[in-house]
Amino acid sequence: MTKYLKLLTVALFATMSFALTSCGGDEPDDPNGGEKDVQYTFKFNNKTYYYGYDVDYGIITLHQMGGFSLEKDYCFLAFEAQDVPIKTDENGLTSGVDQDENSSLDCEFVLEYFNPRTAKKGDVLKFKQIIQSHRKDTDDPKYMFDFNNYTYYREADGDFNNPKIFTWQSNAQGVVKFVSYTDDDDNGRERLTLEFVNVSMDLFIGDYDYSEYKDRSNKGVFNGSISFQAI
Repeated sequence: MTKYLKLLTVALFATMSFALTSCGGDEPDDPNGGEKDVQYTFKFNNKTYYYGYDVDYGIITLHQMGGFSLEKDYCFLAFEAQDVPIKTDENGLTSGVDQDENSSLDCEFVLEYFNPRTAKKGDVLKFKQIIQSHRKDTDDPKYMFDFNNYTYYREADGDFNNPKIFTWQSNAQGVVKFVSYTDDDDNGRERLTLEFVNVSMDLFIGDYDYSEYKDRSNKGVFNGSISFQAI
């Protein structure tokens, strides 16, 4: 888990990059149809969340999206999102949103290894799970946790240090489908796009107290296409 947390830290800072605008050639599929000055979105519990953007400056394009790392036996995915559009300053850099302005998600998923160069659009990918109990002194299923796949949900005006946690306590629900891959997008980096279809995670109870949350959801459900650049 420590390895994945380190990769997430890298992802949060490495997925923002400047690039020369591409001229010609095949572009990878993306959720925004190749348009510029747009924000990338997906649905979480039927609500729109914003996780990245492209800003076109003519000869320079700024990209921000999720991050992925393809290892020899797994593919690690990490992304952040918020339920209001991402704010940028005059240079196109993220200027930040105060927590009282938005609810947010911090997400990690791990897939079984696949070859993105030979995968076909629509191929169903498999989650790689490590489900264990947070406690060794009880068999209570409320402590079961998938240490590879989880999401932190923080509500606007809520306690940042007490996020609602969604994970799997048994077999993964929903599917992720391969959409596209390129090893040379318009800033010379690998880009992977996946489609999440009713990927439904359980609310992790454990010893947490979520009574102050206005959102009473006991499931976290992802739908939509999400793009990632190589970490």
